Amino acid sequence: MVFGLIKAFMDILGVNKTKRTAAPSKPEIPNYSVLSDFEVKLLEEFNYTEDKFLEEAYKVYVNIQGAWASNDIDKAKEYLSNEMYNQYKAQISTMVLKKQRNVMNSFSYVEGSVTKVRKEEDGLFISTTINVHCIDYLLDENTNTVLRGNANHLWDYVYHLSFELHKDDNKIINNCPNCNAKLKGKAATVKCEYCGSTVVRKAPRVIMVDKKMVYQK
Repeated sequence: MVFGLIKAFMDILGVNKTKRTAAPSKPEIPNYSVLSDFEVKLLEEFNYTEDKFLEEAYKVYVNIQGAWASNDIDKAKEYLSNEMYNQYKAQISTMVLKKQRNVMNSFSYVEGSVTKVRKEEDGLFISTTINVHCIDYLLDENTNTVLRGNANHLWDYVYHLSFELHKDDNKIINNCPNCNAKLKGKAATVKCEYCGSTVVRKAPRVIMVDKKMVYQK
């Protein structure tokens, strides 16, 4: 009884109240260019404007997420760095064993910004912030029931997406990007005999190399 009175008094004073962390606010995406003149010229050398690159980046994102949603990332392997491809492959293998699928559809582009352009030996490294809407939920394929999420909820996502841009559409990768071993054979996709990594040898112009979700609602 005494403990209860003490606790009630402390609650009134706010001593026992749990400090709540405010939900992160949605990142603001500027509606103007944040690139330097030099960065803009680098894009122009590859026949891109900022808007044109954002359009291409969004298409790559949708292709990758569509392949992910069908549990067949091979459909989008040409748009992924080898490291990201192997990560997706491992995650999908786990879902297939569990008879689960991450359904993603009804994509729409909201807005975006190119935040950085850097010259590299084989092309450009480009960072973007992109806001998209989509349906996203986890499905049990045995029972066709939703395990997590809502099949009718349109999510608001903001991503930091990074890409490599190459001039040569048919650039051939001859060494494993994970162990640098010489790759054998001429197939578009090969397995490194030294580290076992699956390597996509032909790279298109735009390849996603990193993806971070920074906001969801």
